[in-house]
Amino acid sequence: MKFNKKNHQLISLVGGFTLIELTVVVMILGTLSSLGISNISKWLRLSKIDQASSILNFSLVECLELSRSGTDITATGPPSDVIDNNRLESSSYKIKTSKNKCADFFITPIDPDENILFEMGYQITADNKVTKIATPADNKSSLVQCKRWAGPNCGATEEQKAAWAAAAALAAEKKLCTDNFYSWLSDTPPNGGTGNSNRWNEATNTCDLTTYAFEGSIVANEAAVEAAQEAKLGAICNAQVLEQKDLDPPTTGTTTLSSCGEKEFHFCAGVDKQTKEAMETCIASNAETVCIAKTEEKRKSGYTGKWGPNNGQDTGPGKCNDVYWMCDQVLYSSETEFNDACIVEPKTPQECLADISTGWGHLERYLIERCAGLGNDEPDWPPCADSGYDACIGL
Repeated sequence: MKFNKKNHQLISLVGGFTLIELTVVVMILGTLSSLGISNISKWLRLSKIDQASSILNFSLVECLELSRSGTDITATGPPSDVIDNNRLESSSYKIKTSKNKCADFFITPIDPDENILFEMGYQITADNKVTKIATPADNKSSLVQCKRWAGPNCGATEEQKAAWAAAAALAAEKKLCTDNFYSWLSDTPPNGGTGNSNRWNEATNTCDLTTYAFEGSIVANEAAVEAAQEAKLGAICNAQVLEQKDLDPPTTGTTTLSSCGEKEFHFCAGVDKQTKEAMETCIASNAETVCIAKTEEKRKSGYTGKWGPNNGQDTGPGKCNDVYWMCDQVLYSSETEFNDACIVEPKTPQECLADISTGWGHLERYLIERCAGLGNDEPDWPPCADSGYDACIGL
């Protein structure tokens, strides 16, 4: 009896779950599994952003080092052993081909349809200021990483981008001005810059601060330069050097002066430029200024037609070689623009006759018989001109 009872209980337990119950459990497990896989996929892609931004940060450090060492970062990218497409591939990123220099460097998702990974990068100005920038993805789940990289520049406006571009251009202009000034001051043979040159004006953010120097040392003003020259050359020689800019025309070219022995001077518009190269640069610049002035004078005169080296302009450097077209005191850089704005095609005889027949109806038959292109042509007959017909057809 006991055996049979136990056997009965065993049979009852093995009865298990019904088919419907098992189906419901499988469906629930499948749903939970799909939700889990989706989240895992998202987390993996978010981790790729962290991986890519870490590599990007290393490249930023390298670019800053290059910039501080004097390398032109507008023409140089970060080292390939720090960042390249092979290193970025595992994080599903690649270097943006249009922005691959240290001054403006960005990485972008390999998949153009990506909606979690986002484009990010940085800009470095000539004075080593760094701006991190990112464009948020459509999926907001990566917004935290976007803000972590770029802060308020995650999703920068066009106004912000324009302001950054202007700041970068200003920094580059300042660097060029400063480099040119100190190159003149230190490297002008034989003993450094003498005279004046412009350096950066912090008050106006322009390269127009006139600075005086004698043989590589900055002095207070033009009088201090003349005093230093006089002490070195002697009063009579120095006076003759200064006289050259008061001559008519001022001395230009390489020459010696009677009071200065065999020393050669390189004058441009009466100012000693110290070297032949500096003199030639000055002469070219002055010639270009003359060409620019002549072009402007011609425009204001109301001249119509082509203007350039073979049409009245002086031959010379820079702007002297530019060709323009003018009419109605407007300057055009191409013949097509000039033709569109200035050339009026004459009308046909029939079109001109139609234009004037309302006011000159009683002359219409005479015009037809005697004006150019309308019959028995006698274009010198006065009514052809008086009616406006001749002007209409371009005579």
